[in-house]
Amino acid sequence: MSSQSVVEKVTIDNNPNDEIKKVDIDDDEENKKWCTKTVMINSLLLVLWLGVILGVGFTFGYLFPVDDWYAALNKSPGTPPNVVFPVVWSLLYISLGVIGWFLCLGLKERKIVYLFIIYIVQQILNFVWVPVFQKLHQLVAGLIILNVMIILNGILIVGLFLVKLKIIGVKTSILGAVLIPYFLWLCYAMHLNAYAVAMNPTLL
Repeated sequence: MSSQSVVEKVTIDNNPNDEIKKVDIDDDEENKKWCTKTVMINSLLLVLWLGVILGVGFTFGYLFPVDDWYAALNKSPGTPPNVVFPVVWSLLYISLGVIGWFLCLGLKERKIVYLFIIYIVQQILNFVWVPVFQKLHQLVAGLIILNVMIILNGILIVGLFLVKLKIIGVKTSILGAVLIPYFLWLCYAMHLNAYAVAMNPTLL
């Protein structure tokens, strides 16, 4: 074997490009595994958020259903049939679960942390209103809770539009827009509650 052949063989056997390609392949495989794991974790978190929000909402609705007291109230002419409420709240709870999930994923940003706290407080008040109004029959307390929720959600919506961040590629302004139907429904619920307070003075 000539000296030139030996040099060529050694050069081929010790080609650094082969090592680089191997490292690149390993990195790609590792990135794919990491991405797959992240997607799975995020998906499970979404299911968890939806399960908790819908689960608590439906549980409270089951435990504190509409009773004869509510049927006897002098209600607003704009009060919808009882069947409308579970349908609307199901859709709103889904949107709230998605919003909570997004905010949870964005907690590394300080601004999102503040908005997340507001979201959690208003959600707790959302659940608390049900027994306060439908079980304890506290019209004024229910009205106060709704007004606080409207203020908090107004702050939350404006905040989501102003922070101008992205959470897993989704602009926070889009999340703010998703909350608008919920905000409008709260305003409508406040009207119904306020009407009940005004037209049922003997029950206060």
